[in-house]
Amino acid sequence: MEFAADGFAFRELIGSADGDDVAISGTLGAWLILTLAAWIEDLSQETAPRSHPPARERLERLRAYLRSREQEQPSMTRALEVFDAMASMQKRLFEEAKSAGVLTMEFPLSRFLSMCAQTGRHEMFYDQLPRWLLFGAPSRLCRELARLRVCMERRIESDQQDGRAKEQLGLINWVFDAALAAPSNFLSRKLQAFYARARAATDS
Repeated sequence: MEFAADGFAFRELIGSADGDDVAISGTLGAWLILTLAAWIEDLSQETAPRSHPPARERLERLRAYLRSREQEQPSMTRALEVFDAMASMQKRLFEEAKSAGVLTMEFPLSRFLSMCAQTGRHEMFYDQLPRWLLFGAPSRLCRELARLRVCMERRIESDQQDGRAKEQLGLINWVFDAALAAPSNFLSRKLQAFYARARAATDS
């Protein structure tokens, strides 16, 4: 399904391009989105089933599409050259940054949650969480949401007047409720499984 959507996007954004500039712009747009997704996948090193195909496989399909159109559209040759140049540069930069220890997947969710609750800017939380979840509901994000839910619940159990904990818990529960109401139960099952483990860990 996702590959079919990619194919449609490639044809509409790149295949219908009239000239090098448009073809290159469409190629770079698709390359950037998929490359960012690939970085996240590489850093998270998840092994659980995904709701999306691996981003690197989708990048390979994009390159294969460009090659397949070279004979019919001369602009695809230039787009392919730009694709290869960007891919080579980002691979080198990624490896250098990873070796230097500046790329990590330490989640800033607790700080972000606290800031949104403290400033009353709940819309920031509502806007950002779906963006993170679009990358296939990464396990690390779901695990952290579950851990923070248990943490806030424990704080409230200890102090019923802890308004900040209540506000943060409300934001977290919004994610759980939205997942429960979604047509697919994939995210809800993932969140509930991590929540059950986090509760069990604190109960023991």
